[in-house]
Amino acid sequence: MPALRSISTLVFFYCLFSGFTGYGQSVASSPYSAYGLGETYLPGLNYNTGFGFGGSALDSNLHVNLLNPAGLAGLQYATFEGSVATRNLFIQDQRGSGYKSNTNLDHLVFGLPIKKRTGVSFGLTPYTGVAVNQNDTVNIDGYGRINFHNVDSGGTNKAFLATGIGVGKFAFGVEGSYIFGNIQRQRDVRIVDDPAGLNVSRAVYTKVSGFTYKAGAHFKTILRTGYRDTIPDSLMRLSNRISKSIHGTRLALAVTYEPAMLVNGETSMTTYHFASSGTATPVVKENVGPIPGTFYSPQGGSVGIAINKGKWTTVADFSYRQWSKFRTFEARDTILENGEATFSGSDSLTDGWRASLGFQLHPDATSNKFFSQSKYRFGGYYRNVGLRINNVEITEYALTLGWGIPLRRAYANGPIPIIEASVALGERGSLNNGLTRERFITARIGVTISDKWFVRRKFD
Repeated sequence: MPALRSISTLVFFYCLFSGFTGYGQSVASSPYSAYGLGETYLPGLNYNTGFGFGGSALDSNLHVNLLNPAGLAGLQYATFEGSVATRNLFIQDQRGSGYKSNTNLDHLVFGLPIKKRTGVSFGLTPYTGVAVNQNDTVNIDGYGRINFHNVDSGGTNKAFLATGIGVGKFAFGVEGSYIFGNIQRQRDVRIVDDPAGLNVSRAVYTKVSGFTYKAGAHFKTILRTGYRDTIPDSLMRLSNRISKSIHGTRLALAVTYEPAMLVNGETSMTTYHFASSGTATPVVKENVGPIPGTFYSPQGGSVGIAINKGKWTTVADFSYRQWSKFRTFEARDTILENGEATFSGSDSLTDGWRASLGFQLHPDATSNKFFSQSKYRFGGYYRNVGLRINNVEITEYALTLGWGIPLRRAYANGPIPIIEASVALGERGSLNNGLTRERFITARIGVTISDKWFVRRKFD
């Protein structure tokens, strides 16, 4: 029973990854995640990492195209993809340096071909993450040393359902997403030199839950050229050689757009006083909420290109998100103007963008040799994170590597298991203007299982 076998195989790996770890933790560990809804995860699956987190123009063949729902039109197999990510962060500023490390489930994604040139996918991926623990002590005249301690945690996830349909050389797709999660922010102000001093702490708990959607289009063709070899002209012979190198090249173009949306949320705030000595019971001075409000999620989009010639595949992507328009709310400070939620104090957010370039080498898919069947990817990206701190735009860049390792089939015509491993090495921020510099190593390892969905048996 091929269909039953496909389902049981995919469910097995879903349970395996679900039991490994959960979405309750946040893999974010950057102090820059204190802004907005936190650090925005770069989209895409494990194989996209090796392409510099690009690949919106790729077809969903053995992989699900999470960057562009139109790519689902090329899905040929029932597919499960799951991976675990670990991030090692080396942080440095004028006061010193530190190290953080987090490991968490990265994504769980299913893809199903419905019929020829029509596919659907659904799954769960991280969307934003918050993980901040900052401790500063300053001298203030009349008060002495004052300690400011900020602790932020939590994040949001995305559950999605997408479909893509092919029409001729074109394909179109749409993705609906449900964004949900919780963010906790706590601010403590302590008078260090007065044990009996009255200190203040404020805890803000924010809940996010709402829908967004994304649309995409895909165009692909095979370049073909004619030759005029009878003309004995050196320039024409050069032209012919160029034409022959182009002939048979597979070209794909892609575009996506995500409109601005209002996402529901609610916030609660508790303020209390406490003594530095710790002997007195904290006194709650104010307890507000939950107060409903909205988050204004800004528009964004991307364009991409993919070129395949023989063993080589090249992808390039450019994405943009208008984070300067992001709006959220604080307790007792929700204002709706022309249907958009606004609040004061978010001028540190700017428009973000990212440029990616990646390559893949697939030596020989028909070979029985292990290294010839493997896929090798390398690339990089440069992006404006979407933050302006101390009048400096925060940027990030990284080099990426990926390796798709095929395993032997479990049995004839059985599932196609691929181990996907990838790593990104990069840097964010700088040591100028009192900023923080981060150097990171992000590693992912996961599995892709593809199998035929339904097989129509023929009897003689």
